Amino acid sequence: MRLLLDIDILLDVALQRPGEAATSQVIARCGREYEAWLAWHSVATLAYLIEHQHSATEAREVVRGFSGSPVPAMTPEVFVQKHMLESTAARRRKPPIA
Repeated sequence: MRLLLDIDILLDVALQRPGEAATSQVIARCGREYEAWLAWHSVATLAYLIEHQHSATEAREVVRGFSGSPVPAMTPEVFVQKHMLESTAARRRKPPIA
């Protein structure tokens, strides 16, 4: 199953908001049971919000925490190769509809 993790999921964990325990369980399953995705701007927005609520130091620590995430990072080049080029090749292999 593919999951798109909203910034609220990240905020639940980072700010230990109500619902954090359930959210942490979902994140823990990412990379094993689920394929998880984040919008590209979510980490930057998360850092901005934490910096304004706490400090720049704490924001940097949270962002650094993503390096140990069970959700693998994917560069734009890898994304294009995996999802766009493969799907284009698959469309070319399908016979035309008569």
